[in-house]
Amino acid sequence: MENRLRKIPLYNALDGDMPRRRAKLQLEPLQLAPPAATDEHLAAWEEECRRVLEATRQVKAQGREWDAWYEQTYLRKQPPGLLEGGTLRPRRK
Repeated sequence: MENRLRKIPLYNALDGDMPRRRAKLQLEPLQLAPPAATDEHLAAWEEECRRVLEATRQVKAQGREWDAWYEQTYLRKQPPGLLEGGTLRPRRK
């Protein structure tokens, strides 16, 4: 059986759709930056950490501003008892 399979030529059914030659991938030579002093690396990391902390503070402040706006414009207009999870009952007259 194996001999018969070896005699059958293998072909790709999608051969007509595939290009015959591929263009060679041209890459620029890899050039590493010269090593910097440890102080420079640490200063860059410290600056990046400062930026991340400041961005986090700004996001939290924006969240508090949005929460205050949402409470003033929407939550204050809701009937009492709706937001506390209690049951709403009509008043007796």
